[in-house]
Amino acid sequence: MLQVKDEMKDEVPFTDDVSTMTTITLPSSPTSPRVTSSDLSDDELLKLSTRELNRRLQSMSSDERNRLKQRRRTLKNRGYAQTCRSRRVNDHHQLQHTTEALAEANKELIGQVEKLTAERDDYRDKYHQLQHTTEALAAPNKDGQVEKLTAERDDYRDKLAAVTAERDYFCDQLEKVLQNEYTLLL
Repeated sequence: MLQVKDEMKDEVPFTDDVSTMTTITLPSSPTSPRVTSSDLSDDELLKLSTRELNRRLQSMSSDERNRLKQRRRTLKNRGYAQTCRSRRVNDHHQLQHTTEALAEANKELIGQVEKLTAERDDYRDKYHQLQHTTEALAAPNKDGQVEKLTAERDDYRDKLAAVTAERDYFCDQLEKVLQNEYTLLL
């Protein structure tokens, strides 16, 4: 509750957002005391609307008015700067979390690529082994073994092609993850 006193010392209540009791003496002549900046706390300066602040500052000298307005601007800028710092720290933490998640996904994809590469190499070795065996047996064709080995060789060739395609897919996925990490780090 804000109370206003005029020269006759009559108190006039004034409702305001501020919860503290403040008394302002209104000047009725040039020799009357003016409202000073000590009557307005930092919290009041921040909470008051511009219109209400200007209304209260009308009774002050120009220097005192400018000083209070500058104080209000300084206080508001401090609040904005703190908000900006907090947002920057939060953004940094979020980017760190995203980078860690992408690094973990990257490790998993590398593991899958290594596993598929080993599996592909195993199928390739079996394919070449069967190809040599088929060629060695092709001349005398003993009881249909050539057809059986040819079918087995073709089966391994198909498996090799499937594993190679799967490996290529995971390599593409790994490349996308690495590109995302690189983009985030920039």
